[in-house]
Amino acid sequence: MSQYIIIGGDGKEYGPVSTEEVREWVQAGRANGDTRIKPIDAEDWGRLRDLPEFEVTHSPRATLDVPPTLGVPDGQTAPPLPGGGPFLTADQLMRELEGRPHTFSVGECFSRGWRLVMDNFGLLLLTVLALMGLSLVSALVPFGQLVCAGPLMGGTYYVFLKRLRGEPAEVGNIFDGFRNAFMPLFLVNLFILLAVLAGSIPLIAGLIVGFVTGIAELRAGTLPIFTILVFSLSLIITLLITYTLWGMLIFGIPLALDRRMEGVEAFKATWRITKNCWGKCLLLMICTVLVNFVGILVLCFGMLVTMPLSIAMTAVAYEHLFGKRTPK
Repeated sequence: MSQYIIIGGDGKEYGPVSTEEVREWVQAGRANGDTRIKPIDAEDWGRLRDLPEFEVTHSPRATLDVPPTLGVPDGQTAPPLPGGGPFLTADQLMRELEGRPHTFSVGECFSRGWRLVMDNFGLLLLTVLALMGLSLVSALVPFGQLVCAGPLMGGTYYVFLKRLRGEPAEVGNIFDGFRNAFMPLFLVNLFILLAVLAGSIPLIAGLIVGFVTGIAELRAGTLPIFTILVFSLSLIITLLITYTLWGMLIFGIPLALDRRMEGVEAFKATWRITKNCWGKCLLLMICTVLVNFVGILVLCFGMLVTMPLSIAMTAVAYEHLFGKRTPK
């Protein structure tokens, strides 16, 4: 298969990349007919539209906003970024997803997730066990989990997504998050934690109000009924908010690695899509919690199945919302 070097809108060289990868960039709006390109063994640069194998001039995306560049200045060589291509922006992804229903079926997530786990049980179980082991090790270092959680989860989802798409995968792909998208995954995970923390404000307010009213009720010699009601209500509201936010924003982790996006762009794109199906995201999160609870009831051994299943369900939902569609 032919290999090419391409110059992105940032003036940097990327590659080598295959013909199919270049076509995907064109479809995603990350390259256009004026993008500079050359075969890997060629000396001269040309325009992508001039290569007959791409037929960019006939593409509806041939006028997208990736600016043409004239090359890298003499004496400078821009190293290719991990992953081998320019970053996808939220706006470009939204254009790619235009016309696709921004929703999914929780029932289908369960059924397809179950089949995925059963068909790849050994690989997916080992991946989850590796995730748990590496997470425990990172917890031994101050702020280790905060730094490693995003890349580890990104790599884990990547293994599940590759098998969901019928692509080869191995446990070692769990480190792809560190190799190819460490900073984006770290930032997305940090943004999610901050959003969930903000969603916990009702509980904090309930604790403060409950503490004050509880003292008043004790001094009055009455049962702390109002205090219990305030605390219970604030807890329920907080759980609903945090579960919804987590269910909506968790897709930003696989998105940053799978679609090669900066952390902020992945977070923005995730919000713009999942705000249209926040109810389904909440329901999916509740289902994954219940699935793992069932695993605990089965003498905890059931979690060897339910933990991979819960990740697989989220991977299926991600594929519905953000996965690439192969042109027919």
